[in-house]
Amino acid sequence: MKSFTFLLTICFISINATSIAQPGTLDNSFGNGGVVIDGGGSASCITSALQKDGKIILAGSGSDGINTGFLLLRYKSTGQIDSAFGINGKAALDFTDEGIYEHFASINAIIIMSDNKILAAGAGYIQVIGGENGEDFNSNLLVARFLPDGKPDSSFGNNAKVMTDFGSYDETANDMVVQEDGKIVIGGNTGGIPNLLLVRYRPDGQLDESFGVGGHVVTDLGASTHDVLRSIALQPDGKIVAGGLTGSKFLLARYNTTGALDASFGNRGLVITDFGPQGEEIHDIALQLDGKIIAAGIANVSFSFIENMAIARYDSTGKLDQDFGDKGKVNIQFLEGASRAESVALQPSDGKIVLGGWEYLIFDNIMHFALARCNKDGSLDSTFGTNGKTVTDLGGADNATKCLLQNDGRIILTGNSQVDQQPSNIALARYLGDPSTVRPTIAQIKRWIRNNILHFEDANTNAAYYVIEKSTANNGAFVPVTKITANAATSNYSYTLPETATQSTYRIKAVNKDNSITYSSPISSSDPAKAGVASFTIYPNPAKDRITVETAGTVQLRLQNSNGRVLLTQSVNGKGSIDISKLPNGIYYVVNTVTGESLKVVKE
Repeated sequence: MKSFTFLLTICFISINATSIAQPGTLDNSFGNGGVVIDGGGSASCITSALQKDGKIILAGSGSDGINTGFLLLRYKSTGQIDSAFGINGKAALDFTDEGIYEHFASINAIIIMSDNKILAAGAGYIQVIGGENGEDFNSNLLVARFLPDGKPDSSFGNNAKVMTDFGSYDETANDMVVQEDGKIVIGGNTGGIPNLLLVRYRPDGQLDESFGVGGHVVTDLGASTHDVLRSIALQPDGKIVAGGLTGSKFLLARYNTTGALDASFGNRGLVITDFGPQGEEIHDIALQLDGKIIAAGIANVSFSFIENMAIARYDSTGKLDQDFGDKGKVNIQFLEGASRAESVALQPSDGKIVLGGWEYLIFDNIMHFALARCNKDGSLDSTFGTNGKTVTDLGGADNATKCLLQNDGRIILTGNSQVDQQPSNIALARYLGDPSTVRPTIAQIKRWIRNNILHFEDANTNAAYYVIEKSTANNGAFVPVTKITANAATSNYSYTLPETATQSTYRIKAVNKDNSITYSSPISSSDPAKAGVASFTIYPNPAKDRITVETAGTVQLRLQNSNGRVLLTQSVNGKGSIDISKLPNGIYYVVNTVTGESLKVVKE
């Protein structure tokens, strides 16, 4: 009995130690002590992405044993290679039929589509006969699409592949976004003395000739400057924000949907930021929900030639945000040596900024995986790692190229590790996050029927899409009626019912990003009183000055902020308005003081 009690005590201590482990420490439940090293030297990892089911797709260049070129690898959420994908977890696509030397073809950006197909973009070198030495090489922009199991998607481009040559010496794709209409936007650079390059394709892989000139835009900032786009992001209004470098300075650019520079942003569409006397560049950008832009990369603020992780935050017009860091800029030093931020991610629950990259020990000539986390104001988060930073030695020259955030708050770094002069290995590491960043499943979806329209509200940010399901009185089974894609900008949705007389029962199925499913309780279209008719509706939403309120009879309402503080109470009979012009921008709630029903409103 004593030994059993002792065992329980040890188990409790072990479980409790895991549950309170410091965020930023390695997650021992992943791989081997939090780390996966995939040997063999047949692949390199440039970027990565998370599937909805938590599996990890890595992308770069290498071979699956048959083909060589574009390479994808898939790992389970535990860190094991997923043998069901491609050939024993690897899927390669060569471009030899396009004249490409497949060994040089590499993926630089991937997107996992809503149908789980994988879109990949990068570059490859084509042999040109007749160069100075009898042959020469020219880099062309490459795009490919894979099926969810890793096989090429023959419905895209030319048998899954697209090669684009605009006639310049080189073209390279560095990042990619997909518009709501399915069009594909790629950012990169032309070769020689590089210029900024944007290209847009139709969903089938054909160039979209309505964009720029013949589907592409080249921005030349000077005959002698080195101008490169490293990262692009899509604003809700469809404008394209791009980050990179010009000369040796942070560069931001914003383009309209037609491909023209947006003159309302910065200086005729461009913003150049100087950190100090030495070089700096943006490697990745992210957009906050309030429209502010986070740019992360490297900067050298002294004459020591030691680079540091660097962040800048801009408002929606391109001005540095003076409330962030030191007048909009943050410089993060790793005492052990130089460091680089290759990737940035924003925690959805609290807006904290996670930077992934690597640290370089100059005197030891070795590199390590490096993580840093900052608060929303740019200060290092002391609750993370050691004073906001974490360094992981994988045993070689370790460079992390991508930072991923899981739905449960854990952080994944992906990249490469090379020992001595041996071929490079694929490397992954997973770190613990904050319990507060776990996105809960839906407890209850609020829903009501008014004027033959099914409305529902769901404040859960984990939903990927919703399915409206219907059941008739003669058949108790629910069948799907329509699909509604989740919108990060709102928690309120509406669907016009197809009939008014037929008695039907509806429910909402929420499919979460981790593929888990939550259902609302049923609601009848024939009995509004039991269905939960809303006592009021509000519009416009978002709003700037006033919101209009329509009520079913006389309703006592209160306006409160996100912390629950009551700002005003007001009685509305039929129709009225609430003045919000003097309130700070943010999220507020209009609440029925009797029933507790609430609707969220965004003040902008």
